[in-house]
Amino acid sequence: MRVLVTEYILSTFQPSHSYLDLLSEGYAMAITIAKALQREDVEVFLTLSSEGLRIAWDKQISLNRDEYFSWLKEAKKIFDWILVIAPPLELIKISRIANEKLLGPSPQLVEIFSNKYLTYVALKKCGIDVPPTVLIRDKRINVDDLKELNPPFIVKPTLMAGSECVYNVKDRNRLLDYIHKAMECDPQGEVIVQEYIDGVHGSISAIYTKDRCLLYSLNLQLIIFDGDRLKFVGGILPIRSKEEVSKVRTIVEKLLTCYPALKGYIGLDVVWNEEKMYVVEVNPRPTTSVIGIAKIYPKFGEVLLSSVLYSRVDSVHEFLGDVVEGYAYYVLLNRYVSIHKNEELIHIEPSPRRILTGISHSNTTVSKRVKELLTSYAIVYDFSRLLQ
Repeated sequence: MRVLVTEYILSTFQPSHSYLDLLSEGYAMAITIAKALQREDVEVFLTLSSEGLRIAWDKQISLNRDEYFSWLKEAKKIFDWILVIAPPLELIKISRIANEKLLGPSPQLVEIFSNKYLTYVALKKCGIDVPPTVLIRDKRINVDDLKELNPPFIVKPTLMAGSECVYNVKDRNRLLDYIHKAMECDPQGEVIVQEYIDGVHGSISAIYTKDRCLLYSLNLQLIIFDGDRLKFVGGILPIRSKEEVSKVRTIVEKLLTCYPALKGYIGLDVVWNEEKMYVVEVNPRPTTSVIGIAKIYPKFGEVLLSSVLYSRVDSVHEFLGDVVEGYAYYVLLNRYVSIHKNEELIHIEPSPRRILTGISHSNTTVSKRVKELLTSYAIVYDFSRLLQ
């Protein structure tokens, strides 16, 4: 079997690339998935920009940025499956090209879940809790039109990846300024404004096939306030709180009921508090959490393949915390650090970022190590209690 793993930023990189900060994350996800699939006797190819990038992988396809999309149209013929990681707008385009060979959700579902407002509408119809949300398309919006929302607010573009151009706005009088800033970032000039949900930030990783979910995990996100912005700096998984895992399973099942044809990996960003668990975003592609999942769960590649090869795994709704011991953690760093036993440092030049990933059976060790790595940051909540 021949599988193409194509990560857009890694494949189209140029020295002046606007996504430079995301290069290491893109590389880390792509190489992690490639290694996991290779362990299943799959012939895995990676696409790579010809602009001076170097990686240790024997089956590389070097591409010029200008030929990327046209090459994919031809390459579709020679691969059994294509796994795509890309920012929203590019993900939609590549998914349409790969179409029936996508190792992931269908192009139609990619289009819905890549757009943050369409995602909000879809989740609400599924009966999944979402923050109050308003779509903004016109710069002439009057702040009075947002009276239904209570501060603080989260302002974000509808078609951008990660925490890029996502603002936390406490003052209603400054809301218009941040709406305009976010509009400048969005390819279509659209943004959403949401009520900020106070609680723990995390994500759900789920792998679906046909009419069932093969694997799901609740992951803690390490979030900091950087001035007026929310920034993601790492994660720990799996979180095993019975109460929260029950909420996760409900969300996973509701999504499957709405979209029984879901297949492949899908990531959902969530915030939870004592009252509810809210889904704030959906990523219809592999997310940074795969770095930790694959580290702690050797069968990740097998389960991922099972999402399109329906006979390979018999388990249904298998929670990651039930099948692994201990924790995996991954931290985004802008400096070199010495690594400990059971840790790995993932880096690709010329990105300034490094991703340190590790595993430990001790929640105390994980908590201490992550705090040590993030000593210069103030995480928005105390994550130590969540590991107990």
